[in-house]
Amino acid sequence: MKTTFKQEYEELKKAETLHKHPATGHQYELRWGMLDKFKSPSSASQLEKAIKKFLLMKGHQAAITEVRGTFIPPEFLDTAMGRIETKKGRYIKSGSTLGQADVSSSIFGVAVHWEVKFSKSDRQSKEQRKFEKLVLQAGGFYFIVRTVDDFYDKYYALLDHPRVVLMRDYEENNGTPSLPMS
Repeated sequence: MKTTFKQEYEELKKAETLHKHPATGHQYELRWGMLDKFKSPSSASQLEKAIKKFLLMKGHQAAITEVRGTFIPPEFLDTAMGRIETKKGRYIKSGSTLGQADVSSSIFGVAVHWEVKFSKSDRQSKEQRKFEKLVLQAGGFYFIVRTVDDFYDKYYALLDHPRVVLMRDYEENNGTPSLPMS
C-alpha cells in the first residue's frame, strides 16, 4: 500500500521530535503524539508551510518567498481642529522578482520551485508564467500544486527524474558537494 503525505509527514515529525528529545521516547504518545498529527491545510499559506516543513524534514533546503512591498503608514498632524492626514499611506516596491514561486527549494542540488494555487479559480499571473519559463530555461523545475497529495505525487515523480537521481547518487557516494573556501 502506498504511503500518503499525512502518514509520511507524521513519521518524519515523530522522528524529528524523538531526535530533539531522545530521553523521553517512551513517553512520545503522551507528550507529543497529538501535537505532531498533521492537520489538512485550509488556506494557501498553510499549504505553503506544510510543503516547506516536509521538504526541510526530508533534508532539503526550502523557503517560502513573498513578493510584497513595504507599507509606509500615513502621517497625521494633530491640531486644535482635530487630526489631519498630511501624507497618504503608500507601498514601496520590494526588490523581489515579480512572479516568483511561493516555495523555492533545492532538492539534491537541483532548483525546484513550487507555486501554490489553493482554490480552483486561482490561476497563474503573466509574471508567474514568465518566471516559470525562466526557471525551466535555466534547467530548474517548476510545479503548480493545489493540495498536499498533489505536492506529494509531484515530489516523488521528481525524485525519479534522471537529473535528480544523478545528483542524489553523487551525494550518496561522495558526500554533499561544497565550494572550496578561499
